[in-house]
Formats: sequence, C-alpha cells, structure tokens
Amino acid sequence: MCSLCLGTMAARAQSIGPSTINATGGSTAIAGNTYEYAIGELLPATLSGPGIVITPGVLQPNKKTVGIDDKQFFAGALDIYPNPAEETIFLQPRFTTGGTLSYVLYDVLGRMMQRKDCPLSSGKEKQSISLRSLASGTYSLEVSFNQKGKLYRNAYKVQKIN
Repeated sequence: MCSLCLGTMAARAQSIGPSTINATGGSTAIAGNTYEYAIGELLPATLSGPGIVITPGVLQPNKKTVGIDDKQFFAGALDIYPNPAEETIFLQPRFTTGGTLSYVLYDVLGRMMQRKDCPLSSGKEKQSISLRSLASGTYSLEVSFNQKGKLYRNAYKVQKIN
C-alpha cells in the first residue's frame, strides 16, 4: 500500500532555467573599451528586444563612462541633493577656484535628457536641475569640472519620484 502512495506523488522542483559554469574568465581593455569574457561557456542564440540586444559570450563591450584623475579632489567637492527628488535636484560645488562645471543627465536607455555647461567664478555657485518633465525612474548624472585645463569627472545615480 505504501509503494502505491509513493507512486502517485508528484515530484516538484524549482526551475531556474539554463545556467553555465565557466572554466575561467576575465576582462581586458581594447581601444578605450573594457571587454569581459568567459571561457567554457556555451553560446546560446542572441536575444533582442526594444532598445536592447544581448549577445552572450566573448568580448562584450562595457563603455567606461566615469574616471577622474584625482578622486580625493572631486569626491568631497560636490553635493547632489535631494536624492531621490520630485522636481529639482541641486549641485552644490565646493571647489577651491573657478572653472566650468558641466553635467549630462541620461535615462536608463542611455538617451541624453539634459545637458548644461555652467561657468563658476568662485567654484561654489549652486546649480539646479529641473526633473519636472521627466518620468519617475533612475537616471545617470555625469558631472565634470574643468579647472585650469584639468578635467575631473564622476557619475551619480539620481532617482526621480512622483
């Protein structure tokens, strides 16, 4: 009787889809782009959808968008607030001298939403960025400061809420 009960029980398991275990991998820089690769991975077909193409396998480009010459200079010299924000975010620089503060705001698909160059005479002039016309979501804010021919850059995640 017990063997009959076991025969009627259904086996259930969690399905996590196909997966691979790579033998090794790494990354390398070619012509200013960083490429990551995996060795030992089977290559399934390329997948695509609106605004994105995924090609698994070797040498996928990863555009390096941030990098600064002197992280200590830029790290504490700019406040971005409030974040998240409903309508406006502010950039409050605390640079030692003047220069040009520039910013570019991108959406999650990499489309440029706003761009502005702001000359700063003292290096401390507050700037505002209006988010009113944007949909709620996460944006990338790339900020650069050109001071006497030296360019400092950094990127920040900005969230717009209703």
